[in-house]
Amino acid sequence: MTKKLLYLVVALVLSVGLQSCKDDSEASFAASGTIKMKLDNTNWTANGSVGTVISAGPNTVFSATGAKVVNTSTNNVESISVSVVKVGEVTAGTYNIGNQVPYGHISFSDSENNQSVNYTAISGKVVITRASSGNFRGTFDGVLKNNSNNDEIVVTNGEFNVDVLSLGI
Repeated sequence: MTKKLLYLVVALVLSVGLQSCKDDSEASFAASGTIKMKLDNTNWTANGSVGTVISAGPNTVFSATGAKVVNTSTNNVESISVSVVKVGEVTAGTYNIGNQVPYGHISFSDSENNQSVNYTAISGKVVITRASSGNFRGTFDGVLKNNSNNDEIVVTNGEFNVDVLSLGI
């Protein structure tokens, strides 16, 4: 469980925090892609999305992360992270939500005024339809539970199409 959390945190931090290199002679990575879904039957589309593939020991983690600014005056930002953890290369296929490798993971966060409400999938799946060195595409759906009060939200018709940065740690 600790390794699972570590992989997901590393994937999320790298997905959200990627920046250009120090000078033009170094390689850079520009985030591009889309993530959209229905959240409790309401259309939701990220303003920006990025993907990473991280190899750590025998496991590989694919993660697509997107964020949507809802209200700038209250710093209200919602974000979604869709991940797959697998021994070896992450390939096209269906990954059920769980904690036995290989598995899928979906999390959603609603942050406003420095307060966050976080949801984690308790059921559902991530389906990767394309897994190439530069781009991942697929779908996702699930029931997500609030980590503090057990409220649930339903994600349906989720789709991602993200360019990925591959890293080894």
